[in-house]
Amino acid sequence: MRGSPFILLALSLSQASEPKISTGKSKIAGSEPADALRLEIERSGANLTSEEKKEVLEQIDSEWDLIKEVITSTSILQNHMKFFKDTTIRRSRVAKVLGFVTPWSEYGYAMAEKFAKKFDILSPTWFELKLRRRDVNGKKRLALELRGDHLVSPEWKTAVESKGCSVIPRLLIDPEGSINKTWGQILRSRKAQEKVTEKLVQVSEPFEGLLLELYGAWELPRKSETVAFIKRVAASFKTRNKKVLLALPPYRKGSKGFTYEHFLKIIDDVDGIVLLTIGYSDSNLGAESPVNWVEQTLHEAVGMKSLESREIAEKVMVVVSFQGTHYRGQQGAELSGRRFISLLENHTCAIHWNPKAMEHVAVYKEKESGDSGGILNMLMYPTLASIQARLRVCRAAGVSVGVWGVGQGLHYFFDLL
Repeated sequence: MRGSPFILLALSLSQASEPKISTGKSKIAGSEPADALRLEIERSGANLTSEEKKEVLEQIDSEWDLIKEVITSTSILQNHMKFFKDTTIRRSRVAKVLGFVTPWSEYGYAMAEKFAKKFDILSPTWFELKLRRRDVNGKKRLALELRGDHLVSPEWKTAVESKGCSVIPRLLIDPEGSINKTWGQILRSRKAQEKVTEKLVQVSEPFEGLLLELYGAWELPRKSETVAFIKRVAASFKTRNKKVLLALPPYRKGSKGFTYEHFLKIIDDVDGIVLLTIGYSDSNLGAESPVNWVEQTLHEAVGMKSLESREIAEKVMVVVSFQGTHYRGQQGAELSGRRFISLLENHTCAIHWNPKAMEHVAVYKEKESGDSGGILNMLMYPTLASIQARLRVCRAAGVSVGVWGVGQGLHYFFDLL
């Protein structure tokens, strides 16, 4: 074994930095050399420690020369389906990884199962709890309607759990009509809170817990009532040995939503805080999730001093999206990986890097009959470089990661996790 190139490479990597986002215009390397090295490692891997083997594989991935600012449609089309077949190896180097799985895409279930060992938690977006105010004998009464029972897939749940992954579904609590009046009726009534909490506990029974999203609750003027409600639900779950994760809206300039003050009051009660750092432009033409906005959300909602505690930092999950937006003119629509690839195959796209947002955008013009200029199409879809930039923010802060749209991503994205 003395003098083995793999051991020498592993030792040299002990002082190496993580793969950088290249700004060069060097020729895109194919995956064949990397695949050959992987096969060699598999044949001689018994001579490497598991840590050395991981370091070698990380170095091989960085030598693909795909994580870069200057990319082409050709490089994406040639490489997006390639991934290391040992999907148990993790490269994200963050505490935990959560993945959201949307039930309207069977592809999402398949991708989540294929890459289940990349995740600690998978959160299918199965449930919605509608809150309604009904007139009963001249008085407003709270009515609850649970939606999504029919979406639950016990077979899929069993399959991913067998790979060591927890299944904690997301449940959206959605008030009907006036947000202030509906939430107000719940938050100012102990009986109403108990009714909602009882329903949440009932839904959580087959699972390890729930990931709750309280639509509009952080827009209320008296947020102390929202905090008290969360504490009540969390306490009830804990007595039943269930986990509560809380999804929170991102930072918006001028917004009076969730703040560091609220974070300090609930972080010890919940098992995780999920910062939904996606949809920056909200379907208006613009960046998807600028890196400086992600950092600002961490500062405003969590406070960097809090993250000095490793226990607290690992509870915080910053969401990175595997989904994009297709702007046709001024109209925006969700963009999945498969649709993105189809558009690259059928149009000549120029791909540009936005250094401020640290995102790529693919641009083409769609000509119509009698139209001399054509309709401008902009594909705001994640790339290896944009995902890596956000993972770096998470590593630097010591926080965990959430992936939105597991089924919307390209195969080679998962090699970064």
